[in-house]
Amino acid sequence: MTTNKDRAIEACRHLSDRNLDPVFAAFDDEGTWTMPYLPERFAFAGRRNKADMRALLDGFLGAFDTFEFRVEQAIADGDWVAIKGASTGTGPGTARYENTYHLLFHYRDGKVLEVRELFDPYQVEAYIQQVEAQGA
Repeated sequence: MTTNKDRAIEACRHLSDRNLDPVFAAFDDEGTWTMPYLPERFAFAGRRNKADMRALLDGFLGAFDTFEFRVEQAIADGDWVAIKGASTGTGPGTARYENTYHLLFHYRDGKVLEVRELFDPYQVEAYIQQVEAQGA
C-alpha cells in the first residue's frame, strides 16, 4: 500500500528529475503551494494554485543544465509529511545553485492538498543574479 510518505518522496524524486507532470497530477483540484515569505521582498513568495505553481517551477527549473533534489529525511504523521531536503544545480553557463529545504505536504484522500516550502531565499536571489550577470 502506498503511503503519503511514499507519495511525498516520489514527488521529490520527480522534482529532482524536473518531471513535473506526475507532481501536479497528484494535486487535489483545490491544491495550493505556499512559500511563506514577504511578497514585497521576495518575488516567488505567496500562495499559488497548482497551475500557477507549475508555471513557476517550469520557468525556474527549466533554466538549469543540471539539477538534483535530495531527500535527507522524511517524517509522516497521518495526512502530513515533512521532508528535509537539499538541492544543487548548474547552468545556464557557470551559474551555480545550492539550497536547503523544508517541505510540508498535506494530503487529502491521497492527493496533495497543500505544500508549504521553506528555503533560503537569498540563495535563490544569488542564483538569479548569476544568471542575469551572464545575460542568460
